[in-house]
Amino acid sequence: MRYVLRAAARGRGYATEGVRRILVLGVDRFGAAAIRARHHPDNPASGRVLRRAGFVPTGVGAGFVTCALPDGWPSRNSSQGSSARVDQKSRS
Repeated sequence: MRYVLRAAARGRGYATEGVRRILVLGVDRFGAAAIRARHHPDNPASGRVLRRAGFVPTGVGAGFVTCALPDGWPSRNSSQGSSARVDQKSRS
């Protein structure tokens, strides 16, 4: 997955919400046993998106920061709770 947001849309939680929704599909609908991600160290904003979505950093490899979802991710990161936050922000 890749995401690019216009400058005006950054910092509003849209990327985090999109990542969370994709993760719910991967885990709940498609039964993914493990999901990993990576981001370039020069892009700390993507690292924050991944951490907010539930990923934890696991190391550095091939010039990228690697991350993985911890066991039990769906029980700790409800997609309903995250979408409610984004919906409230967009109404403000």
